Amino acid sequence: MKNRISLLNLKANKKLKDIYTFKGIIHCEGELSGCWHTRGLSWHHRKPRIAYRKKGDSDQEIINKLSDFYETLLLCPVCHDRLTRNKELSDRFFVLLRDY
Repeated sequence: MKNRISLLNLKANKKLKDIYTFKGIIHCEGELSGCWHTRGLSWHHRKPRIAYRKKGDSDQEIINKLSDFYETLLLCPVCHDRLTRNKELSDRFFVLLRDY
């Protein structure tokens, strides 16, 4: 059985899938060297997921924070790993792609 946080992440992922599909974003937004383009896509968050959970937040508040389009990018494993390991590069992508 999944714990509460895992279930919240799954609900946020479902919401993100709907948002990205509606916006027509169905490929890796990173497009860095070695990019897998459409394989193994996942959500890259601006901050670690734990940063989106504050004590006292309702489950719905947490889901809304985790599924905020402006706090996420859709990336393949190659690009996701590079942005996770390089905060400066990640920040540049958010500025470029999310008008931050």
